[in-house]
Amino acid sequence: MYLQLKDTHRVPNTLDEVINFLQSNKEKEFTDIDIARHLFESNKDYYIKRFSGLKKLKNKGVESYIFYFATNIRSLYKKALTNVNKIKTVGIRFDDSRIPATFCFYGEDSHTEQHEEKLPTAVKSEKEDSLYWVLHDFLKEELSVYSMRIDERRSSNRGAPNSNKWLHADLVGVEDIGKEWGVIVRECSVRYIQSSFKLWSFEVKTVLNLSNLRMSFFQTVANSSWANFGYLVCSEIHKEKENEILKELRMLSAVHGIGLITLDKNNIKNGEIKIPAREKEIDWDTVNRVERENKDFQRYLALIKKSHQIGQLDKKDWSWDADDDDMGRQLSHCKLSILHP
Repeated sequence: MYLQLKDTHRVPNTLDEVINFLQSNKEKEFTDIDIARHLFESNKDYYIKRFSGLKKLKNKGVESYIFYFATNIRSLYKKALTNVNKIKTVGIRFDDSRIPATFCFYGEDSHTEQHEEKLPTAVKSEKEDSLYWVLHDFLKEELSVYSMRIDERRSSNRGAPNSNKWLHADLVGVEDIGKEWGVIVRECSVRYIQSSFKLWSFEVKTVLNLSNLRMSFFQTVANSSWANFGYLVCSEIHKEKENEILKELRMLSAVHGIGLITLDKNNIKNGEIKIPAREKEIDWDTVNRVERENKDFQRYLALIKKSHQIGQLDKKDWSWDADDDDMGRQLSHCKLSILHP
């Protein structure tokens, strides 16, 4: 696993270290960033010396080194799949359809394709489902953001297995920042393409702990960075590690702009924006990608367009039906012809 040099220093063989790490954590999924962080921490002096000497990383911090290392791991592994090292990858499921890429070792006697088929494309626990209503009410009552559910099961899934992984947020929303504006101001904002509507996107988890923190965060990066504001949402943070978790999230948020909302299932007024999201321009390429795949997202865009046309949000469009099991059907009356008049 190491190459011996004349000065007796040992240079890690990155591919072998990645394989060994995955094999020692059978059936656990990791992102390339998770692996990079583990390898970096296990041989920190070597990697700091290695990366600090690169011109592109000069005067950069440890996080920049780790993200760069993750890119190297991803590239090295993809190359291994096409050369003599392919035998080393037996039993490992690798998915780079979204960034960060994910790895999982199932065992050398298994076929990763079979495990791909067993992986559900849209599995949400009942506890997580129940938080959608809490988040919906919190957004409406506390932030004046109107939301709707995006159900992954309503996607076309036309691509390869896992091609839509981390594509869909759990909820999306809209905020009318110009609800107090006069008619003339609204007309001017439309004329000069300064929308009075801000688009929000949310990934919901029941609990955040050190084990799922980074996976949850980067899932949110993948499915919510298209919006003006993207948020990771949870109802519980592991108490014993809360300070450590929040510190990590603030660091990640500073780089990626994703915020954090905590919810209280018993009292929506106790919900809180722990880390504000950084406002971004809408990524219309990603919006187009999701719109092609998912009917709920098509309805969401249809209502955004309708709101632009009439100059305000019609709150009736954003009400949730308590008898609706899927919750994402609350806009079924909204015809897709609004999108394509």
